[in-house]
Amino acid sequence: MFPFQFTPELFKGLTGLGIPSVYFFCDNFAHKEVAEKFAPYATLNWVPEKNALEQFKASKSRFIYLPMAANPEICYPVDAQETVEISFLGTKNPYRRDLLGRVLNAGLNLKVYGRSGRERRRR
Repeated sequence: MFPFQFTPELFKGLTGLGIPSVYFFCDNFAHKEVAEKFAPYATLNWVPEKNALEQFKASKSRFIYLPMAANPEICYPVDAQETVEISFLGTKNPYRRDLLGRVLNAGLNLKVYGRSGRERRRR
């Protein structure tokens, strides 16, 4: 569930019925308030970003660090030509700006498009 589409009372209601809840959210850097406002009410929080663990410790939430991974039985290497073009879609936030800034500083070719409709390019 996206944190802004429900309230912590949902977790309280589930727990009151004896139903444990595991909350997974994979954008904890963009929404640091999740650890403080929502995580304490879940039975367990699945945190996929190692650097976000401090947020959950500070909120005194129960959590487990499990990075997102692929099932090797389903997702296996295939014999295919490598593509050098990569696309990323997502909201503009400080974490992603920092990440894309690192790409630019590394000298890699990067095109960034935003709501303004302007293309920013650095080669």
